[in-house]
Amino acid sequence: MDSSHYGMETIKELILDYLATMQLQSKGVSSPMPTQVQMNGVDLASEGMAVLKGSSANAPVFLFVGLQGVGKTSIAKSIASSMNRKFIRVSLGAIGDVRTLRGTPRYSIDGEPGQIIKALIRCGTMNPVILLDEIEKSSGNAGLLNDVMATLLEILDPEQNATFVDHYIDYPVDLSNVFFICTANNLGGLSAALLDRVEVIRFTSYSDEEKEVIARQYILPKVLENLHLTTDHVKIEDDVWPLIIRPVGFDAGIRQLERNITTLVRSAARRIIEGNQFPIVVNSSNLNEFVLPDQGPLS
Repeated sequence: MDSSHYGMETIKELILDYLATMQLQSKGVSSPMPTQVQMNGVDLASEGMAVLKGSSANAPVFLFVGLQGVGKTSIAKSIASSMNRKFIRVSLGAIGDVRTLRGTPRYSIDGEPGQIIKALIRCGTMNPVILLDEIEKSSGNAGLLNDVMATLLEILDPEQNATFVDHYIDYPVDLSNVFFICTANNLGGLSAALLDRVEVIRFTSYSDEEKEVIARQYILPKVLENLHLTTDHVKIEDDVWPLIIRPVGFDAGIRQLERNITTLVRSAARRIIEGNQFPIVVNSSNLNEFVLPDQGPLS
């Protein structure tokens, strides 16, 4: 997790605490804790944490709360990778009908499984990490709020999810081995019963200093690699980073930052293809040359 996420130390520690508790509940205090972890030095995929790859009956349900682009989904993917489990995202934004979760009876013209069963089918396993994205928007219609919240509670509650009935299958399906993670931009619209079941972890906005480190150490290398380039081909001078990080005001996340860097590197790549000598050096004087017209100037 450290290799893919800068900072977030408090969040990483909280997640590690919860996962360590899972091991104690499943294997007892006498079982030695792992000596290596892929998150703050602990290898969740090691033999000592094999329980995390199997049953999730005692697993907490994380609810990551924060603005868009602050790393909620990517942290969830890292958890799945650390546990050697398959990962799948289920978007719950304005689902509009509880049947989206519960499925439609097979005898109906539009009969099909719900999103949870579909996710299990796509994964081909009964113990994936399933990300329920934007659960605060899942009700869509205010009149459906109670039904949607009740269904989500049944899916997430270990006292109920071992016998979850999808209307298409019409037979109890055991969801107790699924590791559920939820995300929300805020807690509005979520029932008290659902909030009582989840472990809320709040994601704060990135500072400009954190964004610069992320841009230099994570985003730029990834973008260069995707385009089969290196820092021998494209160099960004130090005085340019503040202009890239905050071109049009404050942004809590890093999505716009990643788009800006991708646009810049693509523009540099075109110059290389056109025969310009590399490295292509980006500085405060020529920065605007690397920005598409419809995005406006960065400085």
